[in-house]
Amino acid sequence: MVDGTFDRILVTGASGFVGSNFVFRLNGKRMKGQKIFALIRNGGPDDVFSRFERQTVAPIDRRAVEVIAGDLCDPQFVWSVIRKTRPTLILNFASQAIVRDSLKSPVYTMANNVMGTTYLLEASRE
Repeated sequence: MVDGTFDRILVTGASGFVGSNFVFRLNGKRMKGQKIFALIRNGGPDDVFSRFERQTVAPIDRRAVEVIAGDLCDPQFVWSVIRKTRPTLILNFASQAIVRDSLKSPVYTMANNVMGTTYLLEASRE
């Protein structure tokens, strides 16, 4: 799934459908020494580990997965996450993907989906 050359993996959108499924699949197939940083939105599930574990038979190795809550639209937060985690691989699954919500709040959707990704890309250039 993800080979051993990537030892510090940052997964954004880890409380969403795709991101959470990826985290628990990666947890089951990770190489020894790989660390997974699961970035969830503020106000996400209180116990994201329970959610991961409900979706899989294998328990999540809590020493290998660190959950970080915050907002990708906050550039200071994004910079601090990149500095703290020093990821060798970033998988960005964070987005506002619900069409009905995007029609109600197009500005929020644009800010979340475009600027959040832009801040992530900019912070990772260092």
